[in-house]
Amino acid sequence: MKRLLPSFLLFILSVVYTQVSEAQTTVNSSTGYSVTLNVRPVRMIVTQYWSGGYNYQIEVAYNIAFSGNNRPSSMYNLPGEVGCGNERAGFQLPTSGSGNVMTYNKTASGDYRNASLANMGCNSVTLTTVDGPGISVSNLVIQQPVVLGVKMASFSASLKSNKVTLDWSTASEENNNFFTIERSVNGNTWSAISQVKSSGNGSTVNYYSYTDASPAIGISYYRIRQTDLDGGSTVSEVKTVNNAGTAKTIGLYPVPNNGNNITVTGIRDYSNFQLAVIASNGNAIYNTTLSGASVTLPELAKGFYFIRITDKMSGEVNNIRYIRN
Repeated sequence: MKRLLPSFLLFILSVVYTQVSEAQTTVNSSTGYSVTLNVRPVRMIVTQYWSGGYNYQIEVAYNIAFSGNNRPSSMYNLPGEVGCGNERAGFQLPTSGSGNVMTYNKTASGDYRNASLANMGCNSVTLTTVDGPGISVSNLVIQQPVVLGVKMASFSASLKSNKVTLDWSTASEENNNFFTIERSVNGNTWSAISQVKSSGNGSTVNYYSYTDASPAIGISYYRIRQTDLDGGSTVSEVKTVNNAGTAKTIGLYPVPNNGNNITVTGIRDYSNFQLAVIASNGNAIYNTTLSGASVTLPELAKGFYFIRITDKMSGEVNNIRYIRN
């Protein structure tokens, strides 16, 4: 349900007018002060998805600044909407200060993995009411800066020798800062695995490449997230790779062990794995992220334990029986 803030009957004694620049609007009141409203959408967040559709919200950044004489502490009411093509996503701004708010939930059809501000044409902001002391304006459009962003020319993912190589190129770049390579094992939960700096803005073709040396066994999903200099981002289409190779068996030695040092085997990239020592009562008494094959455990009482090794990328868990003599 939308939250409605109080409205007031205003008596306007002089002409109210606005001055508009990119991403912000200045409104002059009849009582001597001016309010500058900077409002822009920064990213789209998918809140729920299903086959053929999804729900989403848009994060909106705002800054409300007062100047001149008789400045109030706040406005009365500032509802608005983000325009995405023919769709409108409503939001309610606070009446002063700066920060970020979310639009109300909207529903769209299509593949949720393609949901982004750029893909849905979310490039307009309207304050449906600007209500404050000496100000009463309706349907105030805040012009958004024209950002060409990045035009992707190609994107491919290929598997060779148990490694995944991602290649992409851009036909043009404007306001681009960097690319983030994101990977998922279920197409839903994404992890950033690396970052590549932009080669430079302009209309020349730029080529990029990244190799994932430790891909998950089975199907993995890859996408490229492009981030602007102002923090906004869009994502590429999703590429799928099936690494059907047989996973190595993870093991450790020595077992039984008279000391505290063990060696973990069967792992390519140790930094992607978490190790835990599980006592007989099921409680984890030690946790660490692996940095190599050799691990020094804490001093343990004699008895039986499990060493739990978890792949942080895929979620796969290996429980290995361990005996401390």
